[in-house]
Amino acid sequence: ADPKYYPTTERISAGYVMNTITFGHFRIQGGLRIEGTQGHFIGTLVNTDSNGNWTGDTPAPGEKTYTDFLPSAQVQYNINGSTNIRAVYGRGIARPNFSDLPPSRLVDQSFSLRPRVTEGNPNLKPTHADNFDLLFEHYLKTVGIIEAGWFYKRLTDPIVQTQTLFPANDPQFPAFRLRQQTNFDTAHITGVEFAWQQHLKFLPGPLSGLGVSANYSYTTSQIRFPVGTDPSDQFGPAGRPNRTDNPALIRQAPNNWNFDATYDKGPLSARMGLSHNDANIQFYNFQGFPDAAHGGPKGPNGDAYFYPHTQVDAQVMYRLPHRRDLQFIASFLNLTNEVFGYYQGSEQFPVQREYYNRTYSFGFRWTPSFSK
Repeated sequence: ADPKYYPTTERISAGYVMNTITFGHFRIQGGLRIEGTQGHFIGTLVNTDSNGNWTGDTPAPGEKTYTDFLPSAQVQYNINGSTNIRAVYGRGIARPNFSDLPPSRLVDQSFSLRPRVTEGNPNLKPTHADNFDLLFEHYLKTVGIIEAGWFYKRLTDPIVQTQTLFPANDPQFPAFRLRQQTNFDTAHITGVEFAWQQHLKFLPGPLSGLGVSANYSYTTSQIRFPVGTDPSDQFGPAGRPNRTDNPALIRQAPNNWNFDATYDKGPLSARMGLSHNDANIQFYNFQGFPDAAHGGPKGPNGDAYFYPHTQVDAQVMYRLPHRRDLQFIASFLNLTNEVFGYYQGSEQFPVQREYYNRTYSFGFRWTPSFSK
């Protein structure tokens, strides 16, 4: 537990300027945000003997200071008052997790064949993204919107857990593995997205309370592994390019969609939703050779994937007669008892499957009203 004790402070100072210009059918907006980050950390260096017993702790301070310039620009063209085309550029930032920054160290010699050093990395850089979006929007007269868009994101310094070998002649850790969060060079994400949201007020009678909301996105992504890194729990000769393929980014599912049917009229409000995401990488495990001889990336030594997931949820709210401040609420989650878990390479090599059954909840909501 000692390496998990890390007093950490982070201070972010920011300022921005923005301006909007409108002429004719065009609306142009530009801005610049400047952020200064100051972080201070105190990690814990922990050592164990050959039996895995604790031998002592040493505090290890560290700090990180950097400044970011984050510009953005947007051009919108209004076609006919209810239809727009927008082109957007923006630069974003994602800072490292607090737990990855403190320079803590855990030396584990209990595995004599593969002793390991796990270290924090105070030199981690934040991940930056250059985001490009092209979006078509059409506003419906019956309260709704239809959208279609394309996006591309170029990531610099993405953060991935890696594993490398210390040099064989290292006096302190000969032939040890070093496990650490590390910045890679670049990664790319691109895709398309569609959305439709509408209240069907043109329907007759009670049906006018119906509504729909749907969205779909298709995404592809790639990341390149540096030479000599090994993201798995195994390792090969130092300096070997363990992976020459370009796998998808972690947690990036190709197909994602949601569909909601709604009803809002009088005292009744109801929702039923379906959500889906494809299988996506949980953590990198495939090394390349020699794993390629055992089925390649889709074999039993491939990356670990979360199962595809499709879930159905519903909720009903009813406002009691003559009591506008009191609602009855019923919720129904995971109605299809969808599986959760992950597999290695392909679904024929399961690692873990979990079923949580359905969840039902019932209650009342009281919203007091105050009058002067």
